[in-house]
Amino acid sequence: KKNPLYDPRVERPIDEAMVQSIMQFGIIQPLVIYPDGDDVYVQAGRQRRLNAIEANRRLKVAGKPAILVPCVWRKGDEITRFAVGQAENSIRSGDSLLERARNMQHMLDMGASEKDVAVTFGCNPATVKYTLQLLDCDAKVQKAVEAGQVAATVATKLSKLPREEQKKRLDKMIEAGATKGVRGKTAAEKGTTAHVAKMLSRKKV
Repeated sequence: KKNPLYDPRVERPIDEAMVQSIMQFGIIQPLVIYPDGDDVYVQAGRQRRLNAIEANRRLKVAGKPAILVPCVWRKGDEITRFAVGQAENSIRSGDSLLERARNMQHMLDMGASEKDVAVTFGCNPATVKYTLQLLDCDAKVQKAVEAGQVAATVATKLSKLPREEQKKRLDKMIEAGATKGVRGKTAAEKGTTAHVAKMLSRKKV
């Protein structure tokens, strides 16, 4: 902890999803390392290193070859080294939920199993099924999810309705302010359009 590049993230526990990914695909993004005298330190990729150690422990037990960890050297002063490690985690654009769902479906269409998709996306098969429900939503509902107007958990409830009913109910839900949380789930799953209209009336009162 006295090292100027200490980052509390090194104290995190093993990430099971990352371990499974490393065992199947290896290390996709190289670690950034730097020399300090006779020692070598990880500048960026400490979680990859930690979980690679666990992945190799399991592979050894299974009698399989170890995963080699690719690394690149990078020089710089302490501020630059610390900044690189932070930037790698901070300046990153992840997929939206719908982009994730489309990519999951694409893998399935290519012949991958739900288990393979789950390992690839760092989740479990149940999450894969749940995420794919967003693809059954009307385009209007999908846009509302992307805009953060409607919670994904609410959208998956709406996905079970016919497309036209989804749009009608969504309009009423937005008007009633019932697009997230328990009220949103209730309105999407159990409420008829008339029921949501009553919610709107109560809101006006």
